[in-house]
Amino acid sequence: YTYMESVNMKNTYSRIKGNLNLEGTTDPLTGQQNYAFDNSKIGAKVTVTSYDGKTVFEAPIENKNGNYTADGMNADKNAYTLKVDAPGHFTMYKSFELSDDVRGELIGKDRVFSTQPKAGDANKDNVIDIMDALYLQTNWGTNKSGADLNFDGVVDKKDMDLLIKNYGLQNSTVPNAPKAKTSYNCSTLATV
Repeated sequence: YTYMESVNMKNTYSRIKGNLNLEGTTDPLTGQQNYAFDNSKIGAKVTVTSYDGKTVFEAPIENKNGNYTADGMNADKNAYTLKVDAPGHFTMYKSFELSDDVRGELIGKDRVFSTQPKAGDANKDNVIDIMDALYLQTNWGTNKSGADLNFDGVVDKKDMDLLIKNYGLQNSTVPNAPKAKTSYNCSTLATV
């Protein structure tokens, strides 16, 4: 038997940990994350911003699985905003209060957050609609970032299938996301 004395710490800083968990990087057959895929090379950016916008913490993608950590935020009663931005997917926002009030003293907090951004918002306007389908059509056969929704190096039917699956969705993490446009200059999803 072993006895280990516990140590109580007063955290003065807060931390957010998470995982990208992008829809475009999942295995279409299983629906599970594709662990062979390298999430660190897709150009995703994760930041945490203070309530007043004056302090921004960058959280680099730490490994191929898409894990990230934002560390060193002051314990503050005002909320911080986490922003997860990946090409061709909804940009996700989440507000967190990163402190606990313990007998009148603010103590830092660890939070874990895993995003699940939907694929298809190629033009980053917070809705998946005809404008995104036209963007894919314009970049068909290329490796254009934002249009290559599954990050396999070519814009093709697999990317269009992801867009069709999510067609009409609005980004639920932003206020007043626009409504989906079903046509543009006589083009519809069926004609694209």
